[in-house]
Amino acid sequence: MIASRLLASVMAVGLLAAGCSNDGDSNRLTSSAEPASDSSGSGGTTDGGTTDSGGGGGPIVAGSGDFEVAPAVWQTCGAGECAQVTVPLNHAEPDGETIDVALSRVPATGSPDERIGSIFVNFGGPGGEGTETILDFAVFIPNELRQRFDVISWDPRGVEDTMGLGCDDEFGDEATVLADPSDGFDDEIAADREVWDRLTACIADSPIIDDIGTVAVANDLDLLRQAVGDEKLTYLGFSYGTQLGWVYASMFPQNVRALVLDGAVPPGLLEADGVLDQLVAIEKAVDRFDIGCSQVPECPLKDEGLRNTITRLAAELEANPIPLDDGTTYGPVDLLNITVSVTYLDPVQIGQPFADAVASLRDGDVGPIVEFAALFEGGFDQGAFLSIGCADGSIRTTDADIAEIYAQAVEISPLIGAVPGGVFCDTYPGEQDGVPVLDTTGAPTLLVIGNTGDNATPYDGAVELDSLLADSVLLTYDGSGHTITFFNECVDAIVVDYFVDLVAPPAGTRCGGLPARLGVFLEDGDGGVAVLEVASGTAAEAAGVAVGDIITAVDGRPTPTLAEFPELTGGVPVTLTVNRAGAAIEIVATPSATADGWNVPVTE
Repeated sequence: MIASRLLASVMAVGLLAAGCSNDGDSNRLTSSAEPASDSSGSGGTTDGGTTDSGGGGGPIVAGSGDFEVAPAVWQTCGAGECAQVTVPLNHAEPDGETIDVALSRVPATGSPDERIGSIFVNFGGPGGEGTETILDFAVFIPNELRQRFDVISWDPRGVEDTMGLGCDDEFGDEATVLADPSDGFDDEIAADREVWDRLTACIADSPIIDDIGTVAVANDLDLLRQAVGDEKLTYLGFSYGTQLGWVYASMFPQNVRALVLDGAVPPGLLEADGVLDQLVAIEKAVDRFDIGCSQVPECPLKDEGLRNTITRLAAELEANPIPLDDGTTYGPVDLLNITVSVTYLDPVQIGQPFADAVASLRDGDVGPIVEFAALFEGGFDQGAFLSIGCADGSIRTTDADIAEIYAQAVEISPLIGAVPGGVFCDTYPGEQDGVPVLDTTGAPTLLVIGNTGDNATPYDGAVELDSLLADSVLLTYDGSGHTITFFNECVDAIVVDYFVDLVAPPAGTRCGGLPARLGVFLEDGDGGVAVLEVASGTAAEAAGVAVGDIITAVDGRPTPTLAEFPELTGGVPVTLTVNRAGAAIEIVATPSATADGWNVPVTE
């Protein structure tokens, strides 16, 4: 999900989130902001477990005590079905006030005997709705899953039909000029504070302001699981949804069946260092779009270059913003915000239409770029985005914090870093309870998916999350875009096997990448895949592959037939196990990456 203000969007999700440690009692979690006397526990929680908050708020609660959730009652809603499930407002007070959580599902298409259960999907944010999105998204889900599972999503508390905060109008007067480091950042911070003060005034009286963080949503999710009749949770989380996933698995490890976490948000990703890492990744993504444009004859920005055109237009728009029919103006922040939004996608998907819209702006027609940006709007609650981010944190963000981040952002990200926007959790009016320590001991194997070219949640975050989970496997997708599940055949096949049969892929599995040339012609052979020809000047020739070799494995994975020969990734070395004249040898070869138009290699 993309917020309209860059620094707000990259800072608010779990900003300076409280880490926690287990205090030795499996029913309690403790915040690192107030260190526990004993941190040697085994991890995991049971229903009713609590902790003192490090953020100055109430206790973190795992479970809802004796609260009995009623079964979901479904009714037809558009292309699917919808329901409301009643849950406690405060899970520490299960006998107190309640709220209704809105959810939607697309029922399984198979017979009752084929049905396994439900897949709950969270699309990210925080602040992203689910009840409408899931009805459109279901068409992308492989039939093997549609037959076996109901597909469900919900509006988390504070969003849309679940006590939506509805404060988006408070962002109407955002900054329209870029941050200027030459005179400090007092003016920018003052403008940010003004917007933030309007937001906090809007949300302050909401009945859920003290109970809106990820822990509360995880408790809701466990009750939703029960309400739809699932013994254990099967879950797919995108982006921030991965944080919700590992929080749930830390609170309820015994209730997990299978979790796919795509676009990883590990603890601390969006603290100050994580924000700057994101900006570096965004700059690299812009470079890939720029290279793609240079390789495509039809790209209208080819002569000047996509990056150079955007940089020049941003400067011109700052000096002379373009009046719009609604009385506002189109300025540099608008152009750079849509540039960031575009980099969440693969250049192959969006490069040409984006370049066309920028070219129209260059030629004096602002209409196409405004219409293009409108495609990225909707389905997102700014108030919930920022409220959940603050509720999950324990370290307050001050003017000095924002000024330091501004200074570093402008230095490391010349194109995007000057987009203003700050998040000031020091004046957030609700409780800030933090999140539990990431400790999934007791949960089954979780599947983490990371894109090497993901700028919103950089790939290093997937590696880190995989290392922190008690039992997990990392699936790497070599390519661009933010998340990939259900948009790549290789990834989809692995996710289907995992969700249906609970079979995780081998460690080190990779999908995607540019078309790769090993430089061999292959056919089924005796005990493996036979090499018929080795092309001159190719990776195979350089590595020493010979005609007549029988390739029996690639990176340790058997290749008994050509159909089982894996997809290779350009630029990624592979180890070929070869039977040559009865002797087994290993050959390391690096397939070449072949760029094709907007298809651009992801480089470190």
